[in-house]
Order: sequence, then C-alpha cells, then structure tokens
Amino acid sequence: MDDLVLGIFDLLLGLWLAFAGLRVFFAILPIAAFFIGGYGGFVATRQVFDDGVVGWLVPLVVGLGLAIGLALVSYFLWYAGALILSGAVGALLGSGLMAALDIETNWVVVLVSLAGAALGALIAYFFNLPTLVVIVTTSLIGASVFVLGAMLVLNRVDPEDLEGGPAIAAVNESWFWVLIWAVLAGGAVWVQYQSSKDVEVPEGRWSRLQPEAYARVGRAS
Repeated sequence: MDDLVLGIFDLLLGLWLAFAGLRVFFAILPIAAFFIGGYGGFVATRQVFDDGVVGWLVPLVVGLGLAIGLALVSYFLWYAGALILSGAVGALLGSGLMAALDIETNWVVVLVSLAGAALGALIAYFFNLPTLVVIVTTSLIGASVFVLGAMLVLNRVDPEDLEGGPAIAAVNESWFWVLIWAVLAGGAVWVQYQSSKDVEVPEGRWSRLQPEAYARVGRAS
C-alpha cells in the first residue's frame, strides 16, 4: 500500500513538473534544490559506504548538508538552481548509461554520475539560454519521476531497488521504461516551449529570488 501511495504521488508530481516546469520553477526552486542535493548526496555516498551503521549515517549527514547548501545557493543565486537541475539531469543520464553498459562497480558509477553532473551544469552555463535550460531540465526530471511512479504503482520496482537512482532502476527493469521516459520528456519540452512566450525570467542570472520574480511568471510580456 505504501508503494502504491508513493507511486501515485510520483505520477502526479512528475506530470506537474514535466508540463508546468517553467511556470512553477521559481516557486519550487529552493525546494527542488534541497531534494536533489539530499538525494544525490545520499545515493553517491551510499555507493561508497555500504556496510553497517556508517553505511547509513554518513550518507544521511552528507545528503542533509548538501541539501541545505544547494537550497541556500539556489535562493541567493537563482540561476544556480538551473545549473543544479542541469547537473541532476547529467547525473541521471550518466548513471543510466552505466546501467545500460551493465557496469555495477560502485565507484565507477559514482564517478561517471559526477562527471555527467559537471558536464550538464557546464552546458547549461555556457548555453546561456535560461528559459530553454529550465524547460528541458524540468521536462526530463519530471518524466523521470513519472516513470518511477508508474513502476511503483505497477509493482515493477521496490523502494530498495532505487538506492542507485531512478535511471538505473528503469534501465535494469526494461528499456520500455526508457522509451516512455523519452517520449514523455519530448512531449513536455514541446508543450512547455509553446507556452513559454508569456513567461519571463528575472534579469541577471546571478541575482537573488525576489517577490517580483514570482509575479512575472505567467504574465504576458
């Protein structure tokens, strides 16, 4: 029953984030950074410390510290939140690639995921199209959350199978889920892009989130 409730929640959250990502980006930015940092820090550290009490305590401490740090950074520098989302997508793709190549060595998976995160953040930084960066990253992450929810609802994956991340779980289960993810993400990018003409982003990439930034979201230019 718990898996079913969690799965339904992930289905709804994934659809909301995938198709309304740009419009809700500023409202959820610090929250998203908190969960991405916490989950990423926990999973990466868990891959290294996997025995006994230390195997849980150290990842929890690292995850909580990273979660708070990224949430604060994304609040004071709003575009840093976009870079965090891009990094999360890079890590997701990196871990999925390792699963596709059937590489399960923990330190290799962690290193490739970190490299993917760094590459994703660098691409977003040099791309310098914040609106498009937000659209693509929220679509990809939202589609990932949706697929995770679908697998939980259909009892295709257990929560303990998610320690390596949702991408690894999806690839290990079936390439069908990867296809669903790609189709949903592509559709979400198209829908968000079509509706992005009346959404403004704050001027200046390295400014703090201001109340007027929220007000401009969804307002016709």
